[in-house]
Amino acid sequence: MKKLVVLAAVAMFLMTGSAMAAGTSTVAVSATVLGSCTISGGTAAFGNLDPAGAGVVNAGIAQPQVTCTNGAPYTITDDDGLSESGVDANRMAFGANFIQYSFAYTATGIGNGGAQNIGLTASVLQADYINKPAGNYADTVTLSVLP
Repeated sequence: MKKLVVLAAVAMFLMTGSAMAAGTSTVAVSATVLGSCTISGGTAAFGNLDPAGAGVVNAGIAQPQVTCTNGAPYTITDDDGLSESGVDANRMAFGANFIQYSFAYTATGIGNGGAQNIGLTASVLQADYINKPAGNYADTVTLSVLP
């Protein structure tokens, strides 16, 4: 009988515990997505410039790609290359000889979260290479992107 009373008391306690009020709490969750951009790749190769040829020579382009946070506006700038002779006066060098060339791209845009081509173009006028000595002319242009 004692056991029965003890079991009844324990059952009563357990039943009372389930009737107690429950509490709630909220948890604030947050994050900040940063606007970031990277730029990579790209080449502009004019190949062989033949002074006997005619007209403008356009470079074969492998597009640089910019990758920015979705919705982030970006701006691309360049340093005009290693042999510049002024703002936007790009030149390829072979020793003390230079060939001027044009270099253009889409400088602003809106990121879409994936890689986007920047629309790079480059060309050289025949008048800029027709009287130059034979040789391998080269330049390096550094592109920078800011979100």
